[in-house]
Amino acid sequence: MKKTTLFITILLLSFSFSFAQFEGKVTMTNSDGPGKMVFSVKGDQVKMVPELDNKTATMFMNGKSGDMIMIMEEKGEKFGIKLNLNGNSMIATQMRMAMEQGGEKESKAATMTWTGEKQTINGQSCEKVTGTNSEGSYTAWVAKDIKLSIADLFPINSPMTNEIKEKMFSMGMEGFPMRVSSTDKNGKKLVMNTMVEETSVSEKDVTPDPGIEILDMDNFMQEIMAAQNDPAKMKSLEKKMERLQHLMGN
Repeated sequence: MKKTTLFITILLLSFSFSFAQFEGKVTMTNSDGPGKMVFSVKGDQVKMVPELDNKTATMFMNGKSGDMIMIMEEKGEKFGIKLNLNGNSMIATQMRMAMEQGGEKESKAATMTWTGEKQTINGQSCEKVTGTNSEGSYTAWVAKDIKLSIADLFPINSPMTNEIKEKMFSMGMEGFPMRVSSTDKNGKKLVMNTMVEETSVSEKDVTPDPGIEILDMDNFMQEIMAAQNDPAKMKSLEKKMERLQHLMGN
């Protein structure tokens, strides 16, 4: 939960109006054990690799198609799921509602002050920002001149993401946080550092391997309904779900 709250703080600080498309690598490192995330960005295509304990997970996002694909891997076994967030599917609608509720709660609890204090953090000229949120307080060093925003890391345009961006823009938040230090209500401290590298990224690096089996969640319920009178098809779908649950640790 604390890592999630820190990431929400980063979201609140990092939306900006930026028309230039970033290409390169962004690495976020958490001070509290596993929590490293590496983003490969090429225009409106992004690959995100989070650091997990025993599994490998890779998320691909395509801003043009609206597809978000997560590939799970364990002991050489790979399997994926796909969601399309550009549409009004049941899954996308549920996600949007959950994000709206969480965003409203966080926005009401959040305060932010730009202090005017300047310092170079992780190679970027930053300004110090202090504030509070629903879990405690934070200090952030935010780069305003960098050619990067959180929109570049999550490029999909959907009702869910667009509403969140609109709320952030209307609050006047801009820039990208290079370091965020937070303290929760129990006094526990957490630090997230960001390293940004502008470099060439290949198309292959931000595209899923076509040989990996991917379960299209937007069509899955329709497939189940269509398979009600087809035991063989239903069994095949059940095996897919069992495989996915195994890889996700459920």
